[in-house]
Amino acid sequence: MNIHGLLTACFLLIGVPAMSQRTLTQKDAIAITPVVSDELHLPSGVLSILETKTRQMLTSNGLANYSERFVLVPNITVLTKNVTPTAPPMFSMELEISFYVLDAVEGTIMNEISYTKKGINREEHKAFIQAINEINPRSAEVKRFIDATKERLIEYYKMRTPVLLKQAEALAAQSKYEDALMVLSNIPENMEGYEVVAGAMASIHKQYVNREADFLINEAKGYLTTKKYPEAMEALAQVDPLSDRYKTAISMVDQLKASIEARERAARAAVEEKEKAAIARQMQIYEDKKAAAQKAHDDQVEITKLSIAASRD
Repeated sequence: MNIHGLLTACFLLIGVPAMSQRTLTQKDAIAITPVVSDELHLPSGVLSILETKTRQMLTSNGLANYSERFVLVPNITVLTKNVTPTAPPMFSMELEISFYVLDAVEGTIMNEISYTKKGINREEHKAFIQAINEINPRSAEVKRFIDATKERLIEYYKMRTPVLLKQAEALAAQSKYEDALMVLSNIPENMEGYEVVAGAMASIHKQYVNREADFLINEAKGYLTTKKYPEAMEALAQVDPLSDRYKTAISMVDQLKASIEARERAARAAVEEKEKAAIARQMQIYEDKKAAAQKAHDDQVEITKLSIAASRD
């Protein structure tokens, strides 16, 4: 596949940014995304092996594995492919396996490395895999390639930082805070003058968490008007502590807790009153039954007395 085709595939495969995938953990880490295009039309099972090898070249040499802009793209060109006249017949092939570090936004090649490898096997896809596995991602050659790529990308960021800062500020002004942070997030921390980038990221992040906090607080207020206290509490619990609205959220939580406790006390008191009333009703029923029974007893005694008197007469 030519470079234009690889770039097209890159645009399709990394077109959706995802900040949660970013795994920069070192100050000198630079992010590059490994991308293997389906357009290579390789035998079944070969793409996954090639993708693993591409990712290992990055992770084995201290590079993070997600960037919206820079990608490491492999390409395979079959130089020769023959079927041997042996029994059983074997697939024998010679491949040119290349890896390109591309700027997927501007469509330029930042660095590249190529290998010529051979594979032979009774099954075609296994011959491909054998050739690919000849590449050692921890070799000195790969390390030199990655180190040279790091230097070029650091220089790129150094030259482009003023432009990236303006781009991020413009996005933040449109309330596109996630996109603004993405623009700045891959700039390496060991770059000279990074303090300016860090300050801009902190400022944009503060705007971002404040916006989210405003949304959550307004959502909580809506729940409170309809007495949906659990939902209100859940919304307030999500307010970021770094937000300027955090104290407001804490105050609302305290008020909400007090309201819930007051309701619980009132509910307990209401239950106690109901219990007392029920007991009083049962006591009255008992007294009424007792009085009726006594009256019946008294009446029976009087009838018996009259009967005895009549008998005597």
